[in-house]
Amino acid sequence: VALDGEVLDDAEPGPVDVQVTADAVYFVAAGGRVKRVAKVADGNGRFAGEVQYVFDASDPVVGYRLGLAPASGATPAYFALGILGRGLVRFGPLGAPGEVRELTGQSALGGVAAIGNIAYWAAGNQLRSCDMVTGCTSPQVNVTSVAADAITARVSTGEIAMATRNRTVVVWSSQTNALSVSAPAPEVPGALALTDTAVVFTVPPPDERGVGAIHRVAKTQGAESVVIADGEAIGVPLTEAKVPHAIATDGRYVYWTTRDAVRAAPVDGGAVLDIARGLPGPRGVAVDGTHVYYTCIAPGERRGYLLRKAKL
Repeated sequence: VALDGEVLDDAEPGPVDVQVTADAVYFVAAGGRVKRVAKVADGNGRFAGEVQYVFDASDPVVGYRLGLAPASGATPAYFALGILGRGLVRFGPLGAPGEVRELTGQSALGGVAAIGNIAYWAAGNQLRSCDMVTGCTSPQVNVTSVAADAITARVSTGEIAMATRNRTVVVWSSQTNALSVSAPAPEVPGALALTDTAVVFTVPPPDERGVGAIHRVAKTQGAESVVIADGEAIGVPLTEAKVPHAIATDGRYVYWTTRDAVRAAPVDGGAVLDIARGLPGPRGVAVDGTHVYYTCIAPGERRGYLLRKAKL
């Protein structure tokens, strides 16, 4: 398979979600296996890190949400992994024996995120949390009346952003307990990412003839979202297959995946640029100080890839 990008892992089953820390890339495969590859370069600047298994859920379901919980250092102290039909589990960075702990019996997880040792997840119409060290015997309810299907965290500011089923974006501060709710978006927001002042998110098309879009909304009460890029700007035909899938941002640019590409645009709006094209089923995307990381699984196949390219 001809791939646009540097291949970091080529395996079966293929990777879905991907996240990065200062020293490694973490990704979860469709079979529930979480892997880690260190950011080690060879003499030519190519990735040379060894791929390690961090955790194996041994679960046949497809729905997984990975939340990294970076401590003060680069390596996360714990991970939170949401498994649809099983609940929330916690495990250490290298899956040491005895580190795996079932945290909840919650069968329906709308999203998982982590800040420090605290895991957050959407359940029903609540944002809940618990300490991954002491356990989740009595989870804390942080926000109510919020039915979210996707959440994300910004560790540096202690914020959680949620995409709700009533088409709003909610931002909650774990430090101040402040809460802001945006004006409704055109459709239910999909994947989200946080910047210093705003939330960027994907918006699916209203029907199978439409196209998805990328929006930005300020982290203030009642803010209206603005379009960063729509289907016409991206230059794609009006087909459902071009809906944006995943999203990430470094504060300057927003990056997202479509059916066969990774694209980017300035957070404040501007020309849409291609990062990688002709990809076999892009899924997750993440970004660090130098690179964009993305996962691919070809439709109808189990084999997939973790790739990277220099970011804008």
